[in-house]
Amino acid sequence: QSNRSESLRQYANDYLRGIDCSTPIAPSPSFVAGLLGDVACLEGLLTDLKRRVNSMNTFLRLPVEILRQVILMVARGWRPCPSFGHERPISTHLNEHLSLRLGWIRLSHVSSHMRDVCLDYPDIWARDVCRVPRAVDVFSERANGVPLSLYFRCGP
Repeated sequence: QSNRSESLRQYANDYLRGIDCSTPIAPSPSFVAGLLGDVACLEGLLTDLKRRVNSMNTFLRLPVEILRQVILMVARGWRPCPSFGHERPISTHLNEHLSLRLGWIRLSHVSSHMRDVCLDYPDIWARDVCRVPRAVDVFSERANGVPLSLYFRCGP
């Protein structure tokens, strides 16, 4: 493995040496477009490599039925919390506080496989459909026709 890493590092260094950023002349648009294409290619390779590494994880290799049971057990004790009183859109709140508010949904951030398992588990979405008012439409769609469990907050 160290030989593979060293070869990869050597290739990357050779590639980067071929890109001269020190000249005062701006590179041509086609040259920059080529570099951006290379970046996209490398990002795709990195994503594929991460997925392959994740697929080797023993937990993630469990049958989907077992993973769903784990998700359900976690969901019973770590439900999404509504963001009552917050005026800002949820997308500007991406911090640790929000992460904790997402509850079991955080499991879908573990890997692409766990995301797929969560997304293809309509019962779990149906059960918490009203827990996050801003996401009712998303939860309803992901519930995929499964009867919804409603949650209402009354009072302060």
